[in-house]
Amino acid sequence: MIVMKKLLIMMRPPLATILLLITMFLVGCGGGGGRSDDSASPAYTQPQANAGADQTVVSLQYVTLSGSGSDNDGAVVSYQWTQLSGIAVNLSDSDTAVAGFSAPSVITSELLEFSLGVTDDNGETATDRVSIRVNPIDAGDNNPDVNIPPLADAGNDQTVEASQSVTLMGSGSDSDGTVVSYQWTQLSGSAVNLSDSDTAVASFNAPSVTVSETLEFNLSVTDDDDETTIDSVSIRVNPMVTLSLPSFGPDLSQCPETAIDRGATVAERQGRLKAEAVSPR
Repeated sequence: MIVMKKLLIMMRPPLATILLLITMFLVGCGGGGGRSDDSASPAYTQPQANAGADQTVVSLQYVTLSGSGSDNDGAVVSYQWTQLSGIAVNLSDSDTAVAGFSAPSVITSELLEFSLGVTDDNGETATDRVSIRVNPIDAGDNNPDVNIPPLADAGNDQTVEASQSVTLMGSGSDSDGTVVSYQWTQLSGSAVNLSDSDTAVASFNAPSVTVSETLEFNLSVTDDDDETTIDSVSIRVNPMVTLSLPSFGPDLSQCPETAIDRGATVAERQGRLKAEAVSPR
């Protein structure tokens, strides 16, 4: 800087003034040294969303939406499925990567569209779409490659008492083939030990509860074309009711024994007292 000032003194005043101003400007701005601004916010990358492949199904078929998500600079913290178009369906597990629903009954082909939203731990989001075409159930008559899904029936909802034996009366059928497997799965409530869970009819002992509780179960029915249909059932478990018997006469356990009462139980004494009370004198 000192050398620069000496050089400026030797120059003509107008040129020296211009160079001095340029030098001061560069020094004030950091001299163009290329120093980066460390206070800048870091850049986050968006997560990746994958709603899975488009599908073609038939009426009443159970449809699985197999989505996924990933994040290169963090982790995926939430998923959300949303229906965009078509006949409204009831989405199960819509806040997970894999959702499902039963296709609506249609008489002409219907296109359903869904969106999967993926959010990462930095609040960044991404979406992807998938289309599900639903054909009428009689499409199998004209196209042997289209399988008609089986029917699943998990039986009627029940209300039972704690510790009671419960039977889950399920069933399944397949109009264009055969049912090859059943599978019962508990969805909610106090865990129970299911017997014969791989058959149409399963059973368990209701848990011991102090307040009413609802247990939910799914029955999955699979046919010989590997199509699966699911139905659910609810079992309401109430606390066991205890009845107190009425007391007949005084509590003889607190009375002194008589000769006739020695060796008799309290129940025998109370019974004798009751008999004496009703017998004519």
